[in-house]
Amino acid sequence: MRTSTSKLRRVLIVGSWTFFLSALLNFGSISALSQLGLFQSVLVLLAIVLIGIVFDLVGTAAAAAQPDPFTAMASERVRGAKEALRVVHAADAVANFCNDVVGDICGTLSGAVVATIVFQIASNTRQATLDAVNTVLLATTAAVTVGGKAYCKSMAIHNYVRVLMVVGRVIYFIETTLRLGPLVNSFKRRKKDRRTGKSKNEKREARASTEEIS
Repeated sequence: MRTSTSKLRRVLIVGSWTFFLSALLNFGSISALSQLGLFQSVLVLLAIVLIGIVFDLVGTAAAAAQPDPFTAMASERVRGAKEALRVVHAADAVANFCNDVVGDICGTLSGAVVATIVFQIASNTRQATLDAVNTVLLATTAAVTVGGKAYCKSMAIHNYVRVLMVVGRVIYFIETTLRLGPLVNSFKRRKKDRRTGKSKNEKREARASTEEIS
């Protein structure tokens, strides 16, 4: 019962975050693209597609990875290995975030950007030509996205060590060079303290119920 409740809570949290992030990014991208030219809008579209492919690569690598290579490198103090091992241990959450959350948001954003690009060229184009441009842009975006993810999935499955070591070094850079490590650690401590407090309360309740029975 508790497991199903925690899963439902996780689904609701992920769904809520996806909704708000998608709405915020869609509104922001449409507002920003209205100030850009056609060439810049196409570059933004390519960037969004690339981000979706890269995150899909990371999520697939995390799901396919085994911890043994990273444990060995972490014992030898290879930079980024400890961080990569953390990604492997959280593979379920990482794959869900990278493949589902970021992937869906990028898919929605790319559709919005395509619509904005079509709107930008609408003033000088006939309706029939406009429909053809819209169809070609959507089909091209879908083809590049699906083809790129298909290629990267194979690379992620067979070269997950290389992929996750790059991710580990990026995390290492963020936590050490950018000095964001204390912030991340403080969040982890607060989360651990909440769990500890919850477990202590459960023990007290169990002890009190035992005393009442006796």
